Amino acid sequence: MGSTLDLLNAKWTLHIVHSLLAKPMRFNELARENGINPRTLCQRLRELEDAGIVERNVISEVPPNVEYCMTAKGQALEKILDSLAGWGRAWMPEDAPHLGRV
Repeated sequence: MGSTLDLLNAKWTLHIVHSLLAKPMRFNELARENGINPRTLCQRLRELEDAGIVERNVISEVPPNVEYCMTAKGQALEKILDSLAGWGRAWMPEDAPHLGRV
């Protein structure tokens, strides 16, 4: 479990996963939607790709573009995140300090 938490606990990773669970996105879309520095986003996407959670697809256009989407392994995280959200709704007071969105 430690390596799983290490991967998902990295700054911005859950934001990226949350965005890509909604729909495939291009790099700049992800950066704008989440306010992530491009260097950090590139690093997190590479880590998620290496873990088999995100897939990088080159779109044949001029100029070429890249779109990121969740793999089946990555899509399996949706149930986990939904469970966490359900726990939060049940157990966290609505006026609890907001620590970030996901």
